[in-house]
Order: sequence, then C-alpha cells, then structure tokens
Amino acid sequence: MEKLISLIPQSLKAQSGSVFYSGKEAFQGEKKMYILGINPGGNPERQQAETIDWHTNKVMAMTSGWSAYLDESWRSKPPGTSRLQKRLLHLLKILGLHPHEVPASNVIEILK
Repeated sequence: MEKLISLIPQSLKAQSGSVFYSGKEAFQGEKKMYILGINPGGNPERQQAETIDWHTNKVMAMTSGWSAYLDESWRSKPPGTSRLQKRLLHLLKILGLHPHEVPASNVIEILK
C-alpha cells in the first residue's frame, strides 16, 4: 500500500475524495480479486476537509480490517447501505469474499 501511496501526485493530495476503499490488511499477500475504480471523487464544497491526503492517512492509521463498502456511511445512510455499497457487498458475498480482505482503490486520472 505504501508503494501505491507514493504514486499519488502531490498536486492531488489536497483535493476532496479518497483513493483507498479498503484497509492495509487487504493489500497484503496475494488476493483473488482487486476492485479498481476510476477517479477519487468527492464533493469539493460539501467534503472540503475530506481530502485525498486526509483520507489516506486515516486509512493508514486504522489497526483493524476496514472496507468503505461495508464500514463507511455514504450520503448520511447507515454504513454499507448506499446503492453502490450494497451492489459490491452482494458481488463479494456471491464470490465468497469478505470486503475487509479484498483490496480496493481508485485510479487517479489527471486531465489536462
């Protein structure tokens, strides 16, 4: 995970959004699946303090398993209940995978 963090451009670290959707444990060892999204998203007005750098540091400080799909509240809904979260959790359940064990992150697209 540290290698991936080192690839985040400095110019993007202050933007709202998040790169990692699973904790450190998910990125250790070989895994059967990797969930890869595009662009870290985030609402620059509503989530001004929730920057890529802030969120990455928060994920790195976690000491137990974590998945944004299972453990985060999105748009004031209970954790794991937004439309996308429920879809991803259903897919992982069918595949017999636990969200804390599946690495998930976003590719950052730099538009010029």
